[in-house]
Amino acid sequence: MKNTLKGQDAKTGRAVVIEAVIETVKTKMVSEKVLAGHLATILTRSKKEDKQVEADTRDIAVDCLAYLKELQAKSGSFGIQLKPEKLQEQVYVIANYNPKDPDKTKRSTAFQMRVMRGTRRAVIAHKATLSDYDGKPYALSVTGELQLPNNVLVPRIKQEVEGGGKIEVANQDPTFTTIPEKSIGSHMNSVFPGSVSERPGAVKAGQGKSTDATSALDGFETLMDSVIGVNTGKPMTNFADLDRSAIRKLIKITQTAKQIQNIALANDCDGATQYLMQCMDNSRDEAAVA
Repeated sequence: MKNTLKGQDAKTGRAVVIEAVIETVKTKMVSEKVLAGHLATILTRSKKEDKQVEADTRDIAVDCLAYLKELQAKSGSFGIQLKPEKLQEQVYVIANYNPKDPDKTKRSTAFQMRVMRGTRRAVIAHKATLSDYDGKPYALSVTGELQLPNNVLVPRIKQEVEGGGKIEVANQDPTFTTIPEKSIGSHMNSVFPGSVSERPGAVKAGQGKSTDATSALDGFETLMDSVIGVNTGKPMTNFADLDRSAIRKLIKITQTAKQIQNIALANDCDGATQYLMQCMDNSRDEAAVA
């Protein structure tokens, strides 16, 4: 930074004003250094835990599909077609785990989330193998990802044309592609209607137009799906193409998320996800976890 200083000309002795560049050294506070160190460690551990969640989910999915296939083989042509929630219950029995244990220290929302995700993948993939099934050709990869042919998952795509611009064309790619975890809930309802609770106020096909409130909810959900890439598997990296209305919705979503986080911390939870999982554990419809 520059500072103005008073000085004296060495030859004439006249008073002069000079500018001197003084370097200021920004030093971090001790507490800031300590915090930075802890945050770096926590971030690294969190990334590892995120990867472990998906790895555990894949393992559960593969094991549960094998379990369902064995039940199928032992019980005739149509087999024992366990409903999604019944498979979850059976997994808890096998694990000797009680999701409603009065002693909360014996319950784990993280474990339940893994079981819920893994069993969903397994029941969808198993249902798709049955002789009476006529829906989409779901499959579970050998590593536990629920997949569909790319042209079924994304029926139409945009292509650039010579001279500029884009056109929408039918997707011809049959390669099996992993379904994003965020959208598996909607696929569950496609294969097992009613297995995942509808949003409050949602209007089903053939039941008339939605209300203004429902339309507003649809707008928020569509926007959030676009941001996290539910249908494309590619989350947004910037909001340059969003209009002001969409930006205002994102501001409201952010404010809501902050309030949920505050509520979670006030209820002795590590974060919003843990608190919401606990709320779902205590809700009437356990299978409605989305």
